Amino acid sequence: MGGFAAQMGDLIKGVGLVVRRLYSPGKFLASFGYFLGVISALNMAEAEVHLNSYGDWGVRLVCVPGRLEWVKREDGTVPVMEGAVPSARPGAPMVPIYGVRVALPPEGRVRLEGISVVGSEVIRVGKLLPCPEVVEGGGFGKEVYKEDPEVYGRDALWPRDPVMLGRPQVVRGLRTAFVEFYPLRYNPVRGEVVLCTRIEVTVRFDGRKSGRTGDAWDRALLESIVINPEQAVGWFSPRRARRPSGSPFRDGTWIKIGVKKEGMYKVTGSDLRDAGVSLEDLDPRTVKVFYGGGLPLPTSLKEPRPDLKEVPIWVEDGGDGRLDGEDYILFYGEPVDRWVWEGDSLRYVLNPYTSENVYWLTFGGRKGRSMEVLDGRPRPGEVRGTYRERVHREVERYPLYERSGTEWYWEVYRGDTKRYSFLIYDAASDDSVRVRVLFRGPPCRFRVFFNDSLLGMGIPDKMGRPFTVSGIGKFRDGVNTLILSQIESTKVKLDWVELEYTRRLVAKDDMLFFTVDGTSGPVNFRVERLGDGAEVFRVAGPWDVGRMEGVELEEGVLTFGDSLSGRPVRYLVLGPSKFSRPDFVRRDVNSDLRGMGGADYVVIAHRDLLKEAEELVRWREERGMRAVAVDVEDVYDEFAWGLEDPTAIRDFLKYAYEVWNPRPSFALLFGNGHFDFRNRSGSSPPELVPPYEEGALESDLWFGCVDGEDLLPDIAVGRLPVTTPEEARTVVEKIEDYEARKERGPWQDRVILVGDDEWGGILEPNNPSFTRDTEIIARHDIPSLFNQVKIYLMEYPRDSSGEKPQAREALIREINRGAILCNYIGHGNYDVLAHEHVLRGSADVGLLENGRKLPFFFFSSCSNAHFDDPVRLSISERLLLSDKGGGIGVIASTRKTFNRGNVALNRNFYRVLFGGRDVPVGMAFVGAVGRLSPDLMHNARKFVLLGDPALRLAMPEFEVKLSAPDSIKALAELKVSGKVYRDGELAEDFNGEVLLEIFDSANMVRRRLGGITLSYLLPGVPLFRGIFPVKGGKFVGAARVPKAISYGEHLG
Repeated sequence: MGGFAAQMGDLIKGVGLVVRRLYSPGKFLASFGYFLGVISALNMAEAEVHLNSYGDWGVRLVCVPGRLEWVKREDGTVPVMEGAVPSARPGAPMVPIYGVRVALPPEGRVRLEGISVVGSEVIRVGKLLPCPEVVEGGGFGKEVYKEDPEVYGRDALWPRDPVMLGRPQVVRGLRTAFVEFYPLRYNPVRGEVVLCTRIEVTVRFDGRKSGRTGDAWDRALLESIVINPEQAVGWFSPRRARRPSGSPFRDGTWIKIGVKKEGMYKVTGSDLRDAGVSLEDLDPRTVKVFYGGGLPLPTSLKEPRPDLKEVPIWVEDGGDGRLDGEDYILFYGEPVDRWVWEGDSLRYVLNPYTSENVYWLTFGGRKGRSMEVLDGRPRPGEVRGTYRERVHREVERYPLYERSGTEWYWEVYRGDTKRYSFLIYDAASDDSVRVRVLFRGPPCRFRVFFNDSLLGMGIPDKMGRPFTVSGIGKFRDGVNTLILSQIESTKVKLDWVELEYTRRLVAKDDMLFFTVDGTSGPVNFRVERLGDGAEVFRVAGPWDVGRMEGVELEEGVLTFGDSLSGRPVRYLVLGPSKFSRPDFVRRDVNSDLRGMGGADYVVIAHRDLLKEAEELVRWREERGMRAVAVDVEDVYDEFAWGLEDPTAIRDFLKYAYEVWNPRPSFALLFGNGHFDFRNRSGSSPPELVPPYEEGALESDLWFGCVDGEDLLPDIAVGRLPVTTPEEARTVVEKIEDYEARKERGPWQDRVILVGDDEWGGILEPNNPSFTRDTEIIARHDIPSLFNQVKIYLMEYPRDSSGEKPQAREALIREINRGAILCNYIGHGNYDVLAHEHVLRGSADVGLLENGRKLPFFFFSSCSNAHFDDPVRLSISERLLLSDKGGGIGVIASTRKTFNRGNVALNRNFYRVLFGGRDVPVGMAFVGAVGRLSPDLMHNARKFVLLGDPALRLAMPEFEVKLSAPDSIKALAELKVSGKVYRDGELAEDFNGEVLLEIFDSANMVRRRLGGITLSYLLPGVPLFRGIFPVKGGKFVGAARVPKAISYGEHLG
């Protein structure tokens, strides 16, 4: 009898032995073996970057490249180097890279020194393929290879240097830099590569070496992402002294007022009474109105945020010092979509998130700011009867990017001529008209007509800038027509059009708003067609509004004067019946997020889901975390002054990160969200907790990037994409039951590994990458204590429809048996895995009945978690929301991604998850991103964690050490014994049962595909299953080995 732990390096001829799980009342134990001997025998020594030495001077790194293979394709060659990831710059040669992140001191320069390259060899290879871009292809992502002419046209090695140092990036107060090693560099003109066998380099530090020792989560993240964690323990930058600012809404009565168009807004006493205000307690002199600017928040952390500032108001109380029902407060309100002056230039701002602007009314304490009374008497001198009118027309019909983003367009041109009608009255005849048009797409030419008169030629450019055409406009009173006629048939998308023309100062419906700019000195204005009682309000800015008195109104003609300074001024001329009414007037619930003390775990929930969010907070607090749930509307109120804006969520987390103690390490977005923020489609559900959209990208990771202007997350962010309280309760109960270990069993040591086959469509008919990458994870990244269940699509037949139903059946069956993890690498879209439909969200998730035996899913594929689609439900959402089983969480991409970047993230996740003890999935996700090179960050940003970031997997709790014979024969009795250990000590208090399973030999499969030999192991069939008692932490057992076992070439 030999120690089974000592047998790990030997091949056992015959069968593989695995103790699957041990049971006791209320407990169950870890397994030890998994096809003992196989993992070590096949384990390839992956190349790595090693830390050779370190000191105050810096670190010395050594890179030893792994085995190189050449994947031959019709259009070029791809070098595949063991343990490396490909370069990710689209259009540049796809050469292998090794890299590590190095912790840096808080201050000082960092540089590379002493680069040593060993064993350089020049090899003629012909054409290397460039890094691909991923585009839409038949519902799946398709890689398109397009060379960058600046790189491929140069007779030089790419990259120039064998080692490159990235810019410093900050993660939770620690400065870091990524060091990339290029053991293979390519000269595209000569078709040659330079290959080396070893690279050494020194990363030299300057500056102060002392800093702050981070908190527990800081140090945990440090250990997961940098190569020199021991050296950097005291290098966290000191926290900046930032005192809590406190919320203006923490006490007092605050009334939220909604505004959708420009005007002078009238809030009556009755409005306030209906909002719950007692008018008897209100002193009109103390009424105040505040405004935060009404613009989208800047996404850059460096840009200043708007302040909540008081606007001038006019209080009409009838002279009795009371605000009665018919009395009112008057203030100037502007919409969120409007013209904005930036210095001397004027641009139209369209808010992508909301159509509602917000003003705040309160009362009590000091007197409010009264609207200034200005001298509007006519002056001697010029009397103007015209102004320049500007019209912006932007119809948002279709998202500019496929089911994504904040930008929308009007319609498509393909050589078309289209007409647009404008109602124009009182234009100065035969005066100049200026037309600006923005198209999205490649350059082309347009003829621009106004009322059938040719104004000129416009040419959109590829930089996305509008073109401008000016000419004499033949105006009509009423409908005028702008005609855009495309000369070429190039496909472009119309975004918006603008007209600027001269209009007479003539009111329409007793109202005229106009702007004057570029004028200095005294000037008079003459406005026609006004009724009795018309007034003039002067707006020099949203916080600079005055009421003009002394104006002259006679027979419908109003004349007033002003002294201008050259700055733009807007005038609102209107009758008293034209005062605007708010869209809503409602009392706000007091909040003080800025005054909170601190929390490790923050849940940001929609108000309708707050009860369920608070239940999860209670659960986290019971497990030792400081946790808090906040209403997303309070986040909008305090960090965007009431506007719905996803950047407010990131600003709140940044504030908490900088001020709170403890500061957040985990943030959970509790509620679904989608890209159709303003419901432009007319069919989107309410926005609960919004996503962050940037072009074609959705990134929940972005919310956690709060320290530095980089893409390194500092807070682990997850999302529960629930839409109703019922869905929320289902998911919260799943989390609680899972972490309470309410169902223990063999499923907890099972890992399902699914690899797509070689078929990737016509453009990728013979690609072994997905199976190869899955096998690499199986061999290198999944600990040997887990029983691996492999579903490789290469092993299953294709039916007449091109699908592989047996593979689908196998996957559904294995998920229903339960597993701790399920990993998929391959093609996919929002609803399915693989072209062969190995798992369909809409058709198959309902067949999953795995109850509480819930795997955590990682999908290295395209768009499997496109949760922000307002209409379609992704497969990842369905798995998490399932009330019959499904999954406990999913990491998957929201958009099209490329495989090599996906796999790098996938492997990093397991390395972090299994590299520490009891690592939460959110921290493993953040650590996985942090280990990536900067070039791969953009791909990683597309991945999202649908689940609780603080969740810990239901991992084996104990260790088992076994003893068994050195050799096994058919029909022989196999005797085993073992001991149960807890934290390295014999668990003498453990009494329970052990489940013993014996499997036939694992089978080695070899295939020749894409110019390389693909080898992978398939587990043997089960031969025996039995339960034996455990007493005092010890057990013995025996089993009869069947006659039909494998010998010789098979691995056991």
